[in-house]
Amino acid sequence: MKRLTLLSASALVWSTVLFAQTAAPTSPAPEVPYPDGYRRWMHITSVVSPPKKEETSAHSDAAKNLAPHGLIHHLYANELALEGYRTGHFPEGAVLIADWFVLDEMHGGLVQGPRQSVDVMIRDVRYPATGGWGFTKFDQDSHTKRKVDATGATQSCFECHKHAGAEREFVFSTLKP
Repeated sequence: MKRLTLLSASALVWSTVLFAQTAAPTSPAPEVPYPDGYRRWMHITSVVSPPKKEETSAHSDAAKNLAPHGLIHHLYANELALEGYRTGHFPEGAVLIADWFVLDEMHGGLVQGPRQSVDVMIRDVRYPATGGWGFTKFDQDSHTKRKVDATGATQSCFECHKHAGAEREFVFSTLKP
């Protein structure tokens, strides 16, 4: 009887060890996909960001040289994001796009120049550390090249979006009639 109990306990210990070694590790959050067709979605707003003159670091000097007149971004929302604007709750699958462009000077005015990035914000429970939103930044016109890796984009974007507040579900913009 003791031997049977000892064998059972030994089998239980070994099966636990084997299961722990073969169990799938916790997978990282998935990469945010490129939002094909987003320019046909609802345009929410456009925002102009003038160049920041008070910054003097080498990084900001390089940015000023790339966009000496500032930037403009157009914000687009898919149908689920529109529901979120209307109800105050962004459901799973809601996607917001910030399409960033450099401002160029032309004939004394400022016009949209080359694309800087396509920033994507997607509502997905697989991103619990960032309020249920995944983020990425696609470089210029690329559908695959990202400005930063998935973890970096999610963390750096959320650092700013958390200032919008959990009560606004980390979204700055509003839908205006």
